[in-house]
Amino acid sequence: MRQNIIRKTEDELIHDKTFILWCLFPTQELNEFYQDYLKLYPEDEALLLSARNKVRKLRLSTRGTAMTSIEHDVLKNRIQQGIAKRQKRQLFLRISYLAAACILLLILVNLFQQAGISENEMETMPLTAESLQLDQQQTEVELQLANEQTMQVPNNTEIRVDAKGQIQIENKAIHSIAQATPSVAVSQENTLRVPRGRRSFLILPDSSKVWVNAGTILRFPQQFQTDNRTIHVNGEIYLEVKKDPTRPFFVKTSQMDIRVLGTSFCVTAYQEEEAQSVVLKEGLVAVNDRNGTEQKITPDEMLVLSQDQMTVKEVDPYNYISWIDGILQFKERNLGQILDQLSRYYRITFNCPEELESFKCSGKLVLFDDIHQVLNTLKTSLPISYQEKDEVIDIYPTQE
Repeated sequence: MRQNIIRKTEDELIHDKTFILWCLFPTQELNEFYQDYLKLYPEDEALLLSARNKVRKLRLSTRGTAMTSIEHDVLKNRIQQGIAKRQKRQLFLRISYLAAACILLLILVNLFQQAGISENEMETMPLTAESLQLDQQQTEVELQLANEQTMQVPNNTEIRVDAKGQIQIENKAIHSIAQATPSVAVSQENTLRVPRGRRSFLILPDSSKVWVNAGTILRFPQQFQTDNRTIHVNGEIYLEVKKDPTRPFFVKTSQMDIRVLGTSFCVTAYQEEEAQSVVLKEGLVAVNDRNGTEQKITPDEMLVLSQDQMTVKEVDPYNYISWIDGILQFKERNLGQILDQLSRYYRITFNCPEELESFKCSGKLVLFDDIHQVLNTLKTSLPISYQEKDEVIDIYPTQE
């Protein structure tokens, strides 16, 4: 029995290329390997089965068409090639401490204080496009504390803020609030900046959980108010809000305010995009636009706000929150929309003809570390090819 087998979590398994190969194309050697795995970690049998079921459901299709046997073999070969020729992604460590948006935010805060505007009045002011801007040159996750200290945070690392405002990264305390000034701690805010190609996970002072997607800025207090819990976002987040009937939870974007008591939902609100949306998995939320119009949504509903118009439709929530599991699931989605998501996830630029952008497709993609493996999976089911040049990927129709 092999003794050098490394134990993995479910998330690590479904992103492990050897495990994926075993799930989709098992061989005797792979079967023996995972038999040895279970002998070493018998308590992980249920976890291994769950991960295997998830991977075996990942089948990409277009308009409901399953992969042919030829496409099946092509996919198998490409996965094997990915295992043999794994490419290391370059890390660019550039820190931007003088971002114009940060300076503007500090100036605005000072002006508000000088003008005598109270904290509650500031809380109700709409979020402007300038107040939460992401530096496009940033390559690593950054956390800016209320004291203006800025630090880099490893990708996909848990950041925890306790009820006293103390912050921990990877279970290491990095900051604490002076216990003698709790009112100051409540009014101060931290800013989490997650650039394209990166993700983060945050546990707020009330134990609410926030998954932060690529290209997102999240502003949150060191301690919540006694009568409400409010955060601001530019980008995409998925939340599991801790129930507290005495303190409603608010998510504020540039176009809407979302009010909840305890629920699970996804907010997509990139300021550079015309439409913003809320997808509800559990609970009940009320969405208000900047004109004061309110609309409530229930589980399995999606609200879209575009050009001051709200529309609500039934959806499968997992189609919009699957990214937290490292999966991109979609149904009758335009290829252009899928490429937009991949662009943020991998920090890559796509050029795609309009006739291909409008192509409708449904299925699931495992978000491998290597974007080329994802695109090769798309190629097995869509009539497309691609070519990369100078960090830009051109998408073009497959030649007959």
